[in-house]
Amino acid sequence: MGNGKKQTSPGISILYGILVALGTYLLFQLLAALLLVKGVLPEESAFPIIAGACVFSAFAGGMVCAGRVPWGTLVGGLAAACGFALVLVSAGLGIWGSISWTGKGGIQLLCILAGGVLAGLLGSKRGRRVKKRSKRR
Repeated sequence: MGNGKKQTSPGISILYGILVALGTYLLFQLLAALLLVKGVLPEESAFPIIAGACVFSAFAGGMVCAGRVPWGTLVGGLAAACGFALVLVSAGLGIWGSISWTGKGGIQLLCILAGGVLAGLLGSKRGRRVKKRSKRR
C-alpha cells in the first residue's frame, strides 16, 4: 500500500509552517531593528520593512505547508498564513490590549494573507509524478 514513508499529519505540517513563519519574522525584526538603530535605514522605512517581513514570512511558512496537506496547495499556504496571523494578533492583544484594524495593523494582516496566497499559488505537491504512457504499435 505505502511506499515505506510515514505520512505527516496535516496539523503537524501546519504547525511547521507557522513556526517557520514566526522564526523568519523574528529574524527580520531583529535585522530591521539593528539597521534602524544604527542609522543605516531611515525611520520612515520601518513600516514598509515590517510589511515586507510579513509577506515574506507568511510566504516562507506557506511554502513549507503548501505541498504537505491533502487539501491542496492554496489551502495549505493560507492555513499556515492564518495561523501565523492568529499568533501575531494574539500577541498584540495580549501585550497592548487592542489593535488598530483600520491603521497599520490591518495592512499587516493583509500582507500576511497575501504571502499565504502567493505561497499557495507557487507551492507544489511533492513527489507527485505522472507516468507517461509509451505508444505501442
